[in-house]
Amino acid sequence: MIDRFERLTNLLALLLDTRRPLALTEIVDRLSGYPEAKASYRRQFERDKDALRAIGVPIQTVQLGDGDVGYLVDPAEYYLPDLQLTDDESRALQVAAVSMHRSGQTSTIWKVGGKPEADEVVSTDIPTSEHLAPFVDAVRERRPIAFLYRNNVRKLEPSALALRGGNWYATGRDIDRDAPRSFRLDRIDQILDIGESGAFEPEQDLELRLDQPAWRLGDDPSALVQVRFDPKYASIATARASGERSVSYPDGAVDIEFTVTNWDAFRSFVLEFLDHAEVVSPAYLRQRFASELIEFLEGVR
Repeated sequence: MIDRFERLTNLLALLLDTRRPLALTEIVDRLSGYPEAKASYRRQFERDKDALRAIGVPIQTVQLGDGDVGYLVDPAEYYLPDLQLTDDESRALQVAAVSMHRSGQTSTIWKVGGKPEADEVVSTDIPTSEHLAPFVDAVRERRPIAFLYRNNVRKLEPSALALRGGNWYATGRDIDRDAPRSFRLDRIDQILDIGESGAFEPEQDLELRLDQPAWRLGDDPSALVQVRFDPKYASIATARASGERSVSYPDGAVDIEFTVTNWDAFRSFVLEFLDHAEVVSPAYLRQRFASELIEFLEGVR
């Protein structure tokens, strides 16, 4: 039986990770630990919500189109307030971020700088990707952009940018394939060309693609990968892999089937669980995971 602390932790993680408000039925469906009866799980959720708010978690309620209520936590409000730093102070922090070279810490430092005015441009070093600035301009000004990606020329009408797992991703319509695609910016070899302003109308549905975990934000061949998580970490893994199919076992372990189009991000996610997660299938990806892990361990000896 999942304890209250673990349930609250999973609820907070889910509300922080979502990019859209989640209805109570979605929350209960994605998290374990809530009763099956509607009245019972609603009462328990209200107690959990009050407990998180009591310790300062800014849970937002949003009226949904069907008359239901949605919930989410804005990471910018949860992690740090706006400290009203000057441009020089913000630049100093960003320079410090570059020197730290630690994934996951730069996002906090970016938040410290606060939100700039809409008509204010501040020249700063970008610690995450040298290609971020051109893509920001391309998204804002609706410019198509061509670039060299893994030795292939790709052309994109970018609709949105998102930071996932310490990496920036651009999502939009792949012009040559006439299909939505996501690209990790640090894998771009070279920007080849940026088109005229206002050349396309962004498709709003493409932004929903970024409301997905990092292992789905990529251009690798799609693969279904089954991972088994130990009972102790099953509920955490299930919460973080919300939307993926899962099968629970009597001992509390869980198998989760991931749709993977970004192998590097998927491998990083599984490694967070150390020896409490095991890639089960398919066999060739299980072998690939094991080989890459052995290669990494030999490299750090």
